[in-house]
Amino acid sequence: MGRIPRWRMSEGIYHVYNRSLGSAMILATDEEKQIFCDLIREKLSQFPLNVYHYCVMGNHFHFAIEVLDIRVLSAFVSGLSSSYTKSFRSHRHAGYGPLWQGRYKSIIVQKENYLFRLGRYIEQNPVQAKLVAHAGNWEWSSAASYLTWKEDGIVDPNCHPLLSDWPKSSDERRRFYLEYLQDFSDNDLKIFDSDATSIGDENFKSKLANAAGRKQIRRGRPSKGQ
Repeated sequence: MGRIPRWRMSEGIYHVYNRSLGSAMILATDEEKQIFCDLIREKLSQFPLNVYHYCVMGNHFHFAIEVLDIRVLSAFVSGLSSSYTKSFRSHRHAGYGPLWQGRYKSIIVQKENYLFRLGRYIEQNPVQAKLVAHAGNWEWSSAASYLTWKEDGIVDPNCHPLLSDWPKSSDERRRFYLEYLQDFSDNDLKIFDSDATSIGDENFKSKLANAAGRKQIRRGRPSKGQ
């Protein structure tokens, strides 16, 4: 199926993440992270969605992902988690039962003004964990793709929805992105580590509330003849 066309893109992005049960290191080795990334690529070929940023850590993962139907998001993440659990249990580790800490989390994020910051927050995870000095050195995130301007099978830098705001040449874009990554601040942590159910300006949140209200009215509308 591949990526959803740009002309069909929605106004919102989902920050999707999940952690292992008990924070166990289920993605501890390079091989395990690579298997998980390969499964991401496999699942992306099955669903119409766009991943713009991602990071795979030892006990959790993050996506900045865009879908037109929330059911597609659920099928993608559930299928990915289930496939990794089967691989983990079948080939490398004995035991049974779930690997993941319940249902994944999904926070809707305003595309304008916040997607770029969300990407930086996601890609700075291994730096904040003191695993690497620079985000681009982490092999299992989207940072390297933007810093080299090469598609990695999960993200394609040329499909980023805010591309028109970036410099024109690929060399300038790489420098621009490197500087942007290094401008990470505690304010990003406050925004994306919060318990908010949506992230954006007041107009964005108002639209979400109105849309939710219309949906509720449609659900409760009496049928004809009542």
